[in-house]
Amino acid sequence: MELEITDKTENKLINRIEVRFKVTHEKAKTPTRKEIKGALADNLGAKKECVIVDMMRSEYGSPVTKGYAKVYKTPEELKRFEKAHLIQRETGEGRKGGEKKEGGGGGGATAAKPAEKAT
Repeated sequence: MELEITDKTENKLINRIEVRFKVTHEKAKTPTRKEIKGALADNLGAKKECVIVDMMRSEYGSPVTKGYAKVYKTPEELKRFEKAHLIQRETGEGRKGGEKKEGGGGGGATAAKPAEKAT
């Protein structure tokens, strides 16, 4: 796996670095978010818990994955600015093995009891 940073922008207002990257993975599967996160942290000299991979995309049949990530100075700043579902996806916080969302999966209408008539 070969990581190349194609664009690097410092966002001083939010105190983070925004990175566009390209990963070449000849004769290997598409790298996971965790692998990319580690490679970015090593490349930029940051802690893994301060890196959030926002988006990554591979084209079918191509050994290239392109993406966008944000690198914060501290984990507290990451939690302050990032949305909860992105933090959960990156860290796994709040998830337990085999836990399912409440409410079933269909999202369809539920059967209601018919109203009783008053006599």
